[in-house]
Amino acid sequence: MKNTITSIFFVVLLSTSSFAQLNHFIINGKVKNFEKPSFNLLVTGFFSDREYSVAVDNKGNFSQYCQTDGIQDIYLYLNEDDDALVLFAVPDDTITINWDEKNFNNTINVTSSDGNRAQELNLMLDLYKYNNEAFKLMNKQLQEEGTTDFIKNRLINDSFNEELRLVESYPPSENLQKIAYDIYYKYAEQMRANKLILGFNLTVSKDFNSNKFNVNWLNYQYQSEGAFYVSYTYRNFIFNLIRFSSPFKSYPYLTGDPGYVNINPVKSDYNLGQTFINRRIIKDWYLAKVVMFGFDNYRFEDAKQMYDQFLPECTTASYLDTLKVFYDKIKKLAPGQPAPTFTLKDINGKRVSLSDFKGKMVYLNFWGVYCGASEIDNTIYGSKVHEKYKNKDIIFINICIDERGVQWKKIVKEWKMEGVNLVLENGTKDPVCLDYNIKEAPNYVLIDKNGNIINNNAPRLMEILHDSTLLAKSLER
Repeated sequence: MKNTITSIFFVVLLSTSSFAQLNHFIINGKVKNFEKPSFNLLVTGFFSDREYSVAVDNKGNFSQYCQTDGIQDIYLYLNEDDDALVLFAVPDDTITINWDEKNFNNTINVTSSDGNRAQELNLMLDLYKYNNEAFKLMNKQLQEEGTTDFIKNRLINDSFNEELRLVESYPPSENLQKIAYDIYYKYAEQMRANKLILGFNLTVSKDFNSNKFNVNWLNYQYQSEGAFYVSYTYRNFIFNLIRFSSPFKSYPYLTGDPGYVNINPVKSDYNLGQTFINRRIIKDWYLAKVVMFGFDNYRFEDAKQMYDQFLPECTTASYLDTLKVFYDKIKKLAPGQPAPTFTLKDINGKRVSLSDFKGKMVYLNFWGVYCGASEIDNTIYGSKVHEKYKNKDIIFINICIDERGVQWKKIVKEWKMEGVNLVLENGTKDPVCLDYNIKEAPNYVLIDKNGNIINNNAPRLMEILHDSTLLAKSLER
């Protein structure tokens, strides 16, 4: 195991320095029968992902230079019929991908001029094919009615060990431990999501023995800096495990009940990290990420409280710098700041501006055609909310973020969406999404009669329907 340990130690040094200076890699190749001008690529990071639109020329050739924080995963959206192909890149990598769009599964090929990397990329391709079949089947079985926790645990463990055996079938290479981490924590997340994490174990089969990677390091009950630096899957698992460890559900916006004590959800998540994480580098990362997540999802004031607390507590300079840069951008959405202006096309092609509604309170509803939460909110609660506030000085503006042309208009009619219906013609890359920090649907923003922000993460339609106090004070302004 000496070579593996040395490799992990090198990665730790590399990743620690990567915040000061970004690394890069190149994706290139050729695709046949590709009718689109580009495909999408996502590179994971410690705090946020980088998205690229990879241009494909008329001969099917492409080449993309990408930035990365050390070793990171790559999600390649190459074929609409399948899930993303997940690979990983190391600094200075060159990864070559070729396929035929009309016969994707049988023609997809991933390689590198570096023999060791070519071997690892072929392993990742085999894991992708496994995930498209066995992993999907396992997930379907987990959701079947009557599946007991004991059976769920067995299904997860069996699939986990099948993937480990696939890794073991490959020759030794520098990053097999990273791949083993990714597999383990992918299934650990399945254990957590299925509420098995406390009563059952994710275990390696007794007959499994490897001299290519250390299975003893695969244990979620211990905090691992080695896994932290190289595995996005591990970081995602840690972030979810800590935040969802609370035994009670809390709803920060539903304050109509006089016996309900409103909490700061960002503070709650923050304090859980302070309590349970004892590795300094992981703790600082988690706390910084919690604050960023708070600005993205909760009241600005709640996140700002924990931002101010974190600044003197953080001991990792690169994480602190990252958070400060993030805050410099997000503070323009603080309550009282002017709402970013925009002009978009409505369902009839007419251009509509935010400034057209000066003098009325505005509720922006950023929704998605393919978003289940958006569908529930708009179809079940939308008409009821409009009826409740039809005689009030409030305008409801629905902005579709993920579809253009005929489809979004069709859904507007199917869902019977009342109010002003607008569309972002550039999707989530539209400047409006960037200005309002919209990363996914649904998301809601409340703007006062003077055009200033009240809440950049406003209550959902369901919430304002059930709690009349949420808009009452704002309407009185």
